[in-house]
Amino acid sequence: MPPPKDEEPVAETCTPELTPLWRAIVEEVCAVHKVPAAALLDGSRHKEIKAARDAICFELSTRTAMTLPEMALRLRVSVGSVQRALRRQRRRENIASGVIHHRNTQILELRAAGLSYSQVALRVGVTRSVVSAVIRSRRIRDEANK
Repeated sequence: MPPPKDEEPVAETCTPELTPLWRAIVEEVCAVHKVPAAALLDGSRHKEIKAARDAICFELSTRTAMTLPEMALRLRVSVGSVQRALRRQRRRENIASGVIHHRNTQILELRAAGLSYSQVALRVGVTRSVVSAVIRSRRIRDEANK
């Protein structure tokens, strides 16, 4: 059974005045990333296409009231793929804005001050596994630079 009219795949184009908001977002992000909209539907895992798909999912989640299943249906991916795309895009934005660097610095400073892993995790608002991963990666980097 073909999808209903408003759920047609991204690759099909229509006039701008008839374009729903989600299609306009897809076209806008594809133009920024210089990726054809049709490439999003072929399941490609190329770096550029994956980055564009991540950005589209993030924009759809912030600028529309679409649910994850609706996004997955329109982009022809699974709901899990949409969730991973949102996670990757949020991480990219946190790294670009310096949030991750600030958090890691805060973890290392609190640990150096003598707080336990659990205390550091509570103060920073992360899990103990994040604290141990940050400290482990710092040790590995320090040992590599010796």
